[in-house]
Amino acid sequence: AIDASSHMFFNWFMAGLSIASNLLLVYLVKKVSVVAMGSYMILIYITAVMDVTIAISNAIVVPQNIHMGKYSFVVFGVGTCHWPAVPGLVSIYVFDLLFYQTFALLSCHFLYRYVVLQKTSEFLTNLKVWYWASAGIVFQIFFNATMAFFISHYEPRKDWKPDAQLVSDMFTYYGINMSRPFGHFHVVYAEMSNSYESMTWNWPIVIYTLSILGVIALLGVVMLVCAHKVMRMMKTLSSVVQTVFPLALSFTPVGCLVLLPLTGNTFGALGNYLMSLSTVYPAVDPLLLILCVQRYRRKIYSMIECCLPPKFRRSQ
Repeated sequence: AIDASSHMFFNWFMAGLSIASNLLLVYLVKKVSVVAMGSYMILIYITAVMDVTIAISNAIVVPQNIHMGKYSFVVFGVGTCHWPAVPGLVSIYVFDLLFYQTFALLSCHFLYRYVVLQKTSEFLTNLKVWYWASAGIVFQIFFNATMAFFISHYEPRKDWKPDAQLVSDMFTYYGINMSRPFGHFHVVYAEMSNSYESMTWNWPIVIYTLSILGVIALLGVVMLVCAHKVMRMMKTLSSVVQTVFPLALSFTPVGCLVLLPLTGNTFGALGNYLMSLSTVYPAVDPLLLILCVQRYRRKIYSMIECCLPPKFRRSQ
C-alpha cells in the first residue's frame, strides 16, 4: 500500500512547483533577450502552457493512482473516483491525454534543436515560425487522435474481470468496491481462473496497450537520435542533462507501468510511485532550461541580489 496523505501531498507539491517553475521560465523568456533562442521561444511558451495545464489536471484528480495486480491494473484518481462514473472516467481520460503530450512535446523540442543547431537542411532552417506551428498542430491532431483511439479501447468487455486479489486490494487499501461504478478504467491483459491454474489472454487489450507504448517508444527514439546528434556538436553537460532527465522521469516510468503487469507478478502500489515519479519532470524541466542558459541564471542571481541587504550584494 501507499500512504494516501503523503502521496497526495507530493502530487500537490509537484503540481504547485510545476506551475511556479513554468511561470518563472515564461517570465525569463519574455524579459531576457537570448538571440540563439529565435523562434524556439514559441515552443517554450507552448510547453509551459501544457505543463501548467497538466499540473492543474493533476491537482484536480489528486492524484492519479495505478494499482497493479496479476496481468491487470486499475487507473483512478483520489479526487475524482467518487464522482459519478461518467465524469470520473472522463477526468481520467483527459488527464491521460494531457499526460501523453509530454512525450509529443519532448520529441518536438529535440527535433527542432537538431534541425536548427545542426543546420542539416537550409530549407528547414529558414522556415518561419508559423510553418513550424502548423506542422506542430498537424502532428498534435494525429498524435491525439491515435491516443484517443487506443485509450477508448482500454475499458475491457464486461465479461473480463480483474483478478480477485486486485479487487481485494482496492477495497483494503483505498476503500473502493470495484463491483460498484466509480471513476476509473481497468486494463485486463489476461483473465485468471479462481484457482490461478489457467489463464486466457485478452489479446485486443494487449495489442491496444502495446500500441500506445509503441507510439511513445517511437517518440523516444526520435528524441534519442536528435539528442545524440546535438550532443556530438555541442559537447556540453546541459545537453546530457536535458536528455537523461526525460528518459528517467517520463519514458521509464510509463514503460514500467505498461510492461510490469504483463509479467504476471503482483506489484500493487508500485504503480502509484511510478506515477508520482512521472509528475516530477514537468516541474523540473523549466528549471533545467533556466540553469542551462547563462543569461537566465544571471537574471535569477540579480533578482535574488535585489532582495539582499546592500552589504551582501556582489556589486558593493
